[in-house]
Amino acid sequence: TQLGETKKSVQDIINRPPPSVQAEVAAPSVPLEEKKPNSERDAIPDDMKAHYELARSYFKKKEYVDAILAFDEFVVRYPKDKELLDNAYFWMGEAHYVRASELKNKKAKNKSYKKAILSYQKVLDFKGSNKADGALLKIGLAFEKLGFVQEAKVFYQEVVNKHPKSKLVKEAKKRL
Repeated sequence: TQLGETKKSVQDIINRPPPSVQAEVAAPSVPLEEKKPNSERDAIPDDMKAHYELARSYFKKKEYVDAILAFDEFVVRYPKDKELLDNAYFWMGEAHYVRASELKNKKAKNKSYKKAILSYQKVLDFKGSNKADGALLKIGLAFEKLGFVQEAKVFYQEVVNKHPKSKLVKEAKKRL
């Protein structure tokens, strides 16, 4: 680190993200005009695993708005779950991230990348999550897409440092 520079850590950025990312915390996950009426959506099952699988099926079918809504409902219904909650946040992040890459409107695209970052960050709250390395890499990629290159590098370096056996280390090193 050179004089006058501060070396940010993942925790620093998570605790104090760039203001434009932080502004997305209170914003709705999906613009109201993109939500299907309830009559056009599948009923969300009461069973936790069935609910999770329904949300994943939306993602697999590239129905990202429905996936986001179903995962959003999942994290509200099962906030104390130890088995699937980190995965639900990860896949919600993935849905926002992929959706962002498909959007033409720059403002909407950036909003979706910011929502992805916020979802991936939730994964990092789960010690030992099998999705932590992926969440770190994707946070970096999303920050990079938003033009926050230095912040992105912090997350890539974290993949290399904290997950040396991960298959994502190669990609993280390449991005560095």
